[in-house]
Amino acid sequence: ACVAATARQVASALAFMHKNHRTHNDIKPENILLRKAVGAEHLVVKLADFGLAEHSLDRRLDVDLFGYTLWCSALRRPFQRRPCGDQVATAMADFRAAVSSATPAISAWEVLAEVIGGVWNGQMTMSDVETMPALQGYEVEVPESSRLHLEEAARETVKHQHTRASGRWRTTRMKTIFLAQHIHHRGSKDSMGSDNSDDMGWAADRA
Repeated sequence: ACVAATARQVASALAFMHKNHRTHNDIKPENILLRKAVGAEHLVVKLADFGLAEHSLDRRLDVDLFGYTLWCSALRRPFQRRPCGDQVATAMADFRAAVSSATPAISAWEVLAEVIGGVWNGQMTMSDVETMPALQGYEVEVPESSRLHLEEAARETVKHQHTRASGRWRTTRMKTIFLAQHIHHRGSKDSMGSDNSDDMGWAADRA
């Protein structure tokens, strides 16, 4: 289910880029980030690292890497080198073998097999994947253990930001106090210098 949700959301990002004549060219699991959705108990998929992105109409690399990323994520295989030529048929056979043995959430596996096969064979675009009815409704759920970890991390982040803000306020306040004292000290010295000049002038007049 998580991979199905990832497929839909990454396809949405790529469909937007392709519509604007841009390609990402570096789709891989490391460039797919997750963040907690605001006001919800699921995660939102974000596509990252646009260092190799370019203005192009050739979407083949994006499509191939997208399919391979789903393949690796679903089968929990390391992301190494995307299959080419006859390797595509072998990779799809491996995936369909996994589908036949996957009893839980088997419908999601079947949908993923259709998506991966469709993009690798050039029969589906990213827009097709984004709007595919069978992919709608899937979300990346937050496991209970991860939810507690995220909540603790959020509290630590807020605490750290508060500490930094307090530190900046104290630094600014100390600088203000120092500046005020410095101005007062200079003013006192100027006053003393002025008084001495007057005394010396008065003494000269008396002389």
